[in-house]
Amino acid sequence: MLRQLRIQNIRNHTEGSFDFSPTTTVIIGNNGTGKTSLLEAIYIAYRGASFRGTDKDILRDSADWYRIDIADEGHDRIVRYVADSGGRLKKNFEIDTKKTFRLSQKNKRPIVIFSPDDLQLLSGSPSRRRRYLDTLAASLDPRYSPALSRYEQALLQRNRLLKSLNCTPDLIFPWNVILSEYGSYITHARSRIAALFNERLSSKYHTIANDDDTFTVAYSHTPHTAQYLLAEYEAGYEKDRIVGSTTTGPHRHDLVIEMNKKYAQDVASRGENRTIILALKSIEAEVMAEVYGEKPLILLDDVYGELDDMRQRLVDTVFDEYQTIITSTHAVEPSRGGSTIRL
Repeated sequence: MLRQLRIQNIRNHTEGSFDFSPTTTVIIGNNGTGKTSLLEAIYIAYRGASFRGTDKDILRDSADWYRIDIADEGHDRIVRYVADSGGRLKKNFEIDTKKTFRLSQKNKRPIVIFSPDDLQLLSGSPSRRRRYLDTLAASLDPRYSPALSRYEQALLQRNRLLKSLNCTPDLIFPWNVILSEYGSYITHARSRIAALFNERLSSKYHTIANDDDTFTVAYSHTPHTAQYLLAEYEAGYEKDRIVGSTTTGPHRHDLVIEMNKKYAQDVASRGENRTIILALKSIEAEVMAEVYGEKPLILLDDVYGELDDMRQRLVDTVFDEYQTIITSTHAVEPSRGGSTIRL
């Protein structure tokens, strides 16, 4: 349970210390006051990296280091971004006096974050939806990120070879094998997540919106074995050679969401779109709690825009089992006897 955050030289904050309610904390302030930066600092401390920028982006202008201190009921932690002995800026973590340069999986805490960028999930490109699936899959399975990285590296090498003059089926075969192995792992993981969304989205949306809209969620391609994918890569060689890139595999897949049997991006209003995303985030929280054996921290950035009063109240109900931190540009009464931070 997060109790206190102290930040130094984070974005536009020189220094600040903030206390959090075990239930709901609402951070209120005008645009540009650094509300999202507080969520970002919390995310870095618990997940190891920012959700919206690099360490250099996070560092306040003219500053040459930053620091994040977290006090919670588990293990207090410190994140420092400072120059090493060679003068290079590096990030390190300290948890109960033990220092590391990477946050290990056992020291990561589950977090579900909603940000305004998530509102482009439905209307955005397939790559945005793939990235959404990949981020969630990586948070649930420590093997997923390495598998995705190896797939992307092999894809880059295969595409380079396809563009070269000396490309042959024999030369490209080893890359086909690697893509098949990790591609199968990726598609199965993404498909499992899509199936979980499909099982729960309609009821979760109904809880927030209090209506009878129905949803289906599907992964665009059926997951197959590595052997099956290998045959696809082999069969697609001539086409790929002409195009100069790999035309099959998970880098071409998509997450398909339908609302009342029509593509959600075509029929959902702005308020309905926001409600869909919040329903997905609520499902994320449930799944993370099941996998981690602990409830995730919920970070909701500018969540109330375009939601009527009833849906705002229902959002609080959906996340009432979790410690929740919400940012808003207007005064909001924190639920469950929570607290308010004003910037």
